[in-house]
Amino acid sequence: MTLLTEPAAAKLNLGLAVTARRGDGFHELDTIFARLELADELSARRNSTAESSLELTVEPGLPGSDRLDPAANLVLEAAKLFRTATGSGGAEFRLHKRIPIAAGLGGGSADAAAALRLLARLYPAEAAAADLPQLARQLGSDVPFMLLGASAARGRGRGERLEPLQLPQRAVVLINPGGTVSAGDAFAALQTFSRRLQVQDIISALSLGEPPRLLNALQPGVSRSVPEVRTGLAELRAEGLHGVLMSGSGPTCFGLAADDAAAERAAANIRSRQPDWWVWTDRIGG
Repeated sequence: MTLLTEPAAAKLNLGLAVTARRGDGFHELDTIFARLELADELSARRNSTAESSLELTVEPGLPGSDRLDPAANLVLEAAKLFRTATGSGGAEFRLHKRIPIAAGLGGGSADAAAALRLLARLYPAEAAAADLPQLARQLGSDVPFMLLGASAARGRGRGERLEPLQLPQRAVVLINPGGTVSAGDAFAALQTFSRRLQVQDIISALSLGEPPRLLNALQPGVSRSVPEVRTGLAELRAEGLHGVLMSGSGPTCFGLAADDAAAERAAANIRSRQPDWWVWTDRIGG
C-alpha cells in the first residue's frame, strides 16, 4: 500500500487578545496565527481494518517528550472522527515529532490537521462528502488554522473564525526555557481581558522593520507562576529582538530579528548562556 506523507507545521501566535468569556465556557479570542517552517512529519497508509494505529518517534532532546501519550494523540482522535463521519478511515500512521510538546506552538493541532489531510488523500470519495473544517473545529481551536493551509490568518471566536492574512517575511528566534504550562492553567491565570489586536498596525510595523506592538493576554499570569518564562523573555530582549512575546499559552517565547543572520547570532548567544534550552531560528510570512 502507498505510504503518503504530510508536513505538520508549527505556528506562532503573533499576539493573543482575550476579550471576554463566552457562554459555552470558552474565551473570545483575537489572534494572528503565523505558520513556521518547523514541522512534524506524519505519514499514513490505508489499514485493512477500520481501526487506526500510530507509531511515534521523537527528535532527541525535544522539550515535553516525557508528556507524550500516543494513545491520547490527536492523530488518532482525528481518525476516529473521520471514520464516524464517513464510515471509513482506518490508517496506519507514523509520526515523527520535531515540535516541542505542550509548548504554545500548536504541534498537536498541526498533527491532527495533517491526519485529516492524509485521510482525505487515502479516502477521497468519502472525504468529498465529509465536512473537514467541521471535524477540525471539533478537534481543537487551533486545528482549523492548521487545516486552512494559509501562511497566516487572523483568528477570532475560539480561533476558528479565520481571515487569511499576508505577512511580510521576518526572521524569528524561538526559545523554550522549560517549565510546564497547560492551556487550562494559562486561562485560569488570566488577569484581565484585553482589547482587540490592532492587526493593520502590526502588519505595517512588520513591513517597515519596526518593533510591532504585540500583546499576549495570557503572558502576565503565566509569567507570574512560571519563572522560566520570565527568564526566557529577558534573554530575548537582551539580544535586542523586536516584538518579544510568549506564544499561545507558553512556555515557548519568541522575538523577531532584522534578518536570518541576526537571528542566528542571537540564537548562538542564547545557546551559549543557556545550553539546556531548546533554541530555534525560523521565518514567518512571505
